[in-house]
Amino acid sequence: MIIHLMRNKYYTDCTIGELLINDKHFGYTLEDAVRADKIKIKGETAISAGFYRVSVSMSARFKKEMIEIHNVPMFKGIRIHGGNNNEDTEGCPLLGKNVSGTKIWDCSQVNQLLIDLVRKEEEKGEVTYIHIINLSKTH
Repeated sequence: MIIHLMRNKYYTDCTIGELLINDKHFGYTLEDAVRADKIKIKGETAISAGFYRVSVSMSARFKKEMIEIHNVPMFKGIRIHGGNNNEDTEGCPLLGKNVSGTKIWDCSQVNQLLIDLVRKEEEKGEVTYIHIINLSKTH
């Protein structure tokens, strides 16, 4: 399975996007600001656009299973999880059902559904990837 994260709204302190599965809307994302390659400000920079393997794994920090994004340059412990604004992200993509301006909400159910979908692929022996794409810069 390939998950697409389409970044489409860029602000000075955050980035809004849409998560697609099988080319269908799945939820909205909120990340830190997208910066030029090789520029990282701790807790204020989104991961680089690219193609990454994902899996379900236990988060030591959050003490629950979450989607982990593997082998992200300059980052460790990147996970897709819930949250409402850029203060909740620290580089991780936040996933929610609804978006308004620079906030997302209704996160729990959509995150659990994503975990269930990725786990189902893993149980079949399949690998899941996320393709993060920067679309044109607007807001």
